Amino acid sequence: MLTLASSVTVLQLLVSPEAIVADVPIATVAREVRALWAPYVEVVVAMPGTPLRPADHTVELRVADRLLAPGHPADGDRGSLGWIEFVNGDPQPVITVSPERARRMMASASYLGQSVRSLPAALVHRLTAMAVGRTIAHELGHYLLRSTAHASTGLMRAALRPQHMLEPASRFRLTADQIAALTLRLAPAVARTLPTEPPAVATTARASPPVW
Repeated sequence: MLTLASSVTVLQLLVSPEAIVADVPIATVAREVRALWAPYVEVVVAMPGTPLRPADHTVELRVADRLLAPGHPADGDRGSLGWIEFVNGDPQPVITVSPERARRMMASASYLGQSVRSLPAALVHRLTAMAVGRTIAHELGHYLLRSTAHASTGLMRAALRPQHMLEPASRFRLTADQIAALTLRLAPAVARTLPTEPPAVATTARASPPVW
């Protein structure tokens, strides 16, 4: 498996307070994101109220489970579990996920021959958190690659079925071309700075449609 050989890039995922959801264990979400990106980038998950650390990139994590207003970038794709907006071709440092959509997706899945609906609540919560973590990892791919493009396989595939969310982590890797593109994007390394507030999002331009 190809990995990045240069010095490690650090991406800080800043968890907003509303992103802490009782039935979607944030520890499982964070573990999944870190594991999927470990071959390429170090992801540090900053919980609300914890000190921030120097990082090359800082991305804020938000949730949106309410009905989306007409015209919202994700309104046209009711099946999206998560999205990131692009303005003038640049990815904005905010990822939004929908735990409610993740719950509904996983309720239609099977795990070890059983319907997820019939499993103990704690296991359902863990599987839902895995789906949310994989969604966040995918959106981080759009951010770091600075592209809305998708692949036919791996982490950046265009769409996932419920069963895909339960596949081994080895099925969620970047392709060789994506690794090459990421290497170019991350070099030379950006000077690490300690942010004092959540990253700002550009609002003066029209956002592109959501991805995934």
